[in-house]
Amino acid sequence: MFYKLLRHKLGIGLVVAGLLLPSATPVLAQADEPNDQPAAGVATSVEAGNEMESASRHVFLPLVQTDLVNAVRGADIMTNDGLMGNQTGLPPRFNPPHKYYLALGDSLAFGFQFGIYNAHYPSVPPDLFVHGYVDDFSEMLRTIRPDIQTVNFGCPTETTETFKHGGCTYTKLGFQLHNSYPSSQLDAAITLLRAHPGQVSPITINIGANDLNVLSAVCGSDILCYQNQAPAILVQIAANLDYILGTLRRVAPDAEIITFTNYNVAFLADPRFLLLTDAFNKVVENTAAAHGVRVADVFAAFNNSPQPATICNLTFICTTGDSHPTNAGYQVIAEQIWRASEYERLDQSIK
Repeated sequence: MFYKLLRHKLGIGLVVAGLLLPSATPVLAQADEPNDQPAAGVATSVEAGNEMESASRHVFLPLVQTDLVNAVRGADIMTNDGLMGNQTGLPPRFNPPHKYYLALGDSLAFGFQFGIYNAHYPSVPPDLFVHGYVDDFSEMLRTIRPDIQTVNFGCPTETTETFKHGGCTYTKLGFQLHNSYPSSQLDAAITLLRAHPGQVSPITINIGANDLNVLSAVCGSDILCYQNQAPAILVQIAANLDYILGTLRRVAPDAEIITFTNYNVAFLADPRFLLLTDAFNKVVENTAAAHGVRVADVFAAFNNSPQPATICNLTFICTTGDSHPTNAGYQVIAEQIWRASEYERLDQSIK
């Protein structure tokens, strides 16, 4: 079994990068260049339920502007907890670091990089991944609270559905996490928070981008399909994020919770990819605002600087084709989270 990063050109020449699952083909060497077409015998992104970590977080297919506007508006819906999105909101909490820092999310929270994975496959212990944003942010937190303990539940391939209900592909395949748990990531977070009331802060979370993998699975190269399907998927992501953030806020009413906008590498192929990125980030911002969650602007740090130099430095997309951050990229994410936390008021040594 292996995972392979490929570039698959759609009919309009757009690039979709995906980390794909199992075949008898050897693990992709770091020096190998992604091909324009899937290799023979390689699973494709149509097998979305079996994907390890598609780069949908960064490779968003184009929709017409009106569809995206409707999708974002559709995210402001009524749930069991009341209105969510920008129609209601709580002020962001400020809470200095406590005994535990809890990190939640997908491959970015885990600190995943394909070069490390491929170099050590099939034995890929989690302690190989020590340069993620969680590691960097933890180091910053220790300047304020030297005894803070980091608990990292991040799982590569995690979606909002598996976050709620369990079944993260990475662990199902037998790979270990930094901190393991028997059920869903949300249940693990609730258990930790209830075991240590008032002692867990901050909480960082990034989740939802992998949900968009289903677009390529359902639509293939049919752009009209993307236009029709994306709004409903974004609404479902919004509902799940509302539930997840609402649950965390109820269990940890005073904790400082921080999420962040997602960056995009696919603009290198076609700037229209940025449209769905923007719509997804609006969902993140709206659901965060509803629950007093701070939002770090990672998108701006990666995408609103001179290109392609910035994105090539902060991700591996221009070298190995991996859309995950480089060590420098993870450091930038941590710095954006630090700024959003407002912990600078407690320690001016971190810039």
